[in-house]
Amino acid sequence: MEFLERYETKAYKSMKFGEIWLNTDQMHYYLNNVRKKGQSSKNFDGIDSRQLQTYLVVTAEALSRYVFRSDIAFDWDVTLKQLESDTKVYKDDHLNTFCRKNDRLEWSYYPQEPTDEDTEDLGHYQYQLDKISKRSQYLDGLTLMRDIRMHIIG
Repeated sequence: MEFLERYETKAYKSMKFGEIWLNTDQMHYYLNNVRKKGQSSKNFDGIDSRQLQTYLVVTAEALSRYVFRSDIAFDWDVTLKQLESDTKVYKDDHLNTFCRKNDRLEWSYYPQEPTDEDTEDLGHYQYQLDKISKRSQYLDGLTLMRDIRMHIIG
């Protein structure tokens, strides 16, 4: 709504809506998967995809085609260090998904080495760690989970 206040106040004030039919669509959106400085392709064996698939969620009024909001399902402010810290503090790797602090993200926890009490084996831990380590070689930010991307702006 900040964009609306700043740039479209006059246009929005002049529009009259007798009834509003909101339409929310989700489209595939590809971000350039940019490696961090010093992470050339020679330095690591498994190259992640050059394009990171995420989604664009748009809410518009169906009859006038006025777009109320458009969001990319990607959080640029999240770092893997924050994710690791949250996992250690809140023990997110042992919680149900609905209880995790970062459940909205594709990776809701950072893999932790299994203890003697864990049901997870060392091979699964290493696989998850390798997978998330590849992401650390690219710019910070994580994709949001698909099931929470669809929303209606009120």
